[in-house]
Amino acid sequence: MNPMDNTHQLKKFIEVNKLMYNNNVVNFIGIITINTKYNKISKKEIPIMINFNGFDNNGVLEVFDDDIVPEIFPSKFNAKYDSFENINDIYLKITGFHKINPNISNYEVTIVPIK
Repeated sequence: MNPMDNTHQLKKFIEVNKLMYNNNVVNFIGIITINTKYNKISKKEIPIMINFNGFDNNGVLEVFDDDIVPEIFPSKFNAKYDSFENINDIYLKITGFHKINPNISNYEVTIVPIK
């Protein structure tokens, strides 16, 4: 998917779920599932931030949790490089390649915001 399509999907997710912007930053709590080649986190409640600040920023989504070790699980997702898809206006699906640990290879993340 091209970066502009990913940005559109991310902004649609924000709009549909009525998440609040504050200076191009969105903070919310979400239920997240992360699947990698070797590990999985299922339906964990985690603080999430989406940031559109900065030049040429298509949107960066970060999850904040002590259990998410960056060498094992991805925790930062960029609309310029990862694939974002708003699924049926219910959840956001992110797919990509783990950059810190290439042995993990591809991953899939789903995020459901808590209202």
